[in-house]
Amino acid sequence: MPSYFRPNTLICLAATLVCMATGARAQSAQSAQPLWEAGAFIGAVGTPAYPASSDRTGRVLALPYVIYRGDVLRIDRSNVGARLVHTDDFEVDVGFAASLPASSRDVAVRNGMDDLGTLFEFGPRVRGTLARLSPGSRIRYDVPLRTVLEVNNGIRIQGFAVEPELTLEVRDLYDGWRLSTGVSVVIGDSRLQNYFYGVPAFVATAQRPAFEAQ
Repeated sequence: MPSYFRPNTLICLAATLVCMATGARAQSAQSAQPLWEAGAFIGAVGTPAYPASSDRTGRVLALPYVIYRGDVLRIDRSNVGARLVHTDDFEVDVGFAASLPASSRDVAVRNGMDDLGTLFEFGPRVRGTLARLSPGSRIRYDVPLRTVLEVNNGIRIQGFAVEPELTLEVRDLYDGWRLSTGVSVVIGDSRLQNYFYGVPAFVATAQRPAFEAQ
C-alpha cells in the first residue's frame, strides 16, 4: 500500500517520534549490508483517512520490525515478498503491503457509511534503473500492480491499483548516509475508486448526494 497507503513504508508513518533498532543482525556473504535485522519503533501515525481526504486519522504504535535480504525472500520497508528475477539494474518480485483502517465515525463526510477496513495489496512489481547519473547516484523506476484486499468482517477484493514511481537515489552521501526522493502516481480501477469515493443511495444525504465513481 502500500502505494496510496504508504509513503514508502509497510505501514504509513507520517511522523516518527522514536526509532530504536536492536543489535540483532546476521552478515550476508554477498553484501556489505546484513542479511537480516530486527528492531522496534515507537511512532505517531498520522495519515489521510483515505486518499485525498482532508480528514486524518492518528494513533501511537509500538511495533517490531524485521528486514531480511535473502536471495529470494525479501522483507524491507516497502515490500514483503519473493524476488523472482534480480540483476543490478532489473528486478521482478511478488509481494504485499498494508494500510491501517479508518472509522467512518472519525470522518465527517463518511458519517453513517461503512468503515474503511485494513487493506492489503498483493501482486507483482517491476523495478529497475532508468539512468545512472554518477557512480553513487541513479534514477530508479518502480511499477507495482496490486490486487487490493479489504479485511473488515471478512475478506473482499476491492479492486486493483498500479503505482508507477520514479526515485532519485544518492548513496554514500556522507559517512554512510543515503538520500532518496521520488514522485509517483496512483491509478485505481472503478471498483477501487468506488470503494473510497462512492456514496450508495441508501446513505445519501442532502449534503452527500449519491455518487458512483468511475
